[in-house]
Amino acid sequence: MPLVRHAVNRITVGSSGAGILQYEDMLSYGMQGLIEAFNAFDPTRGAKFSTYALPRIRGAILDALRAAHPLPRSLQKFSSDVEQASATLHVKLGRTPTKAELADQMGIPEKDFLSTLRTSSIRVVSLDGLADTAVSGNTEKLWEMADGDPGVDPDAMAQDTMVRRLLHEAVDTLPDREKTIVQLYYMRSHSLKSIGKALGISESRASQLRHRAIRRLRTTLNEELQDAA
Repeated sequence: MPLVRHAVNRITVGSSGAGILQYEDMLSYGMQGLIEAFNAFDPTRGAKFSTYALPRIRGAILDALRAAHPLPRSLQKFSSDVEQASATLHVKLGRTPTKAELADQMGIPEKDFLSTLRTSSIRVVSLDGLADTAVSGNTEKLWEMADGDPGVDPDAMAQDTMVRRLLHEAVDTLPDREKTIVQLYYMRSHSLKSIGKALGISESRASQLRHRAIRRLRTTLNEELQDAA
């Protein structure tokens, strides 16, 4: 089970299409991959079971995500190519690319690019997740649209605004590569795989740099908040 949870957690973080299935559903498909790996595993070949099983667990989950995706394979590939082109141009230009620049990067006429982009612009939203948000009292999304909500604490909102400002300032102080990874991953919702390709590094290296950036940001924010207090 730790292998299954590890695979699901990695896919949840690194895949823009992970929201198509619930976390528990991905665990279930991962368990199927684990069982198939167990039945096919040959211990006499010298490989560790975890090394043998993990790719099969991941493959079973990804197959389920592809099968459940509302778009055909061609549009799924187009969306993946757009993400990769966007990450590459962001690194090259130092800003968010325009649609015309994306079309040129992908070698597609702008008119065809815009038409396909509209067709593939589907976002999967969990209605259960929205209901849970409301019932649990976590109104982070709701109070942003309800200025007159008597349940909103003005001091808490002011604190949140200050933290956001400090966070943006802290991101600007990061080394260039870490700053790019944070912007692409958290602000542009790119996967670590596409970010790694754009930067010419492996997905695992991109993950390491992301964790390093988070540690830097946490340290900087703690210092800033202590000074503000």
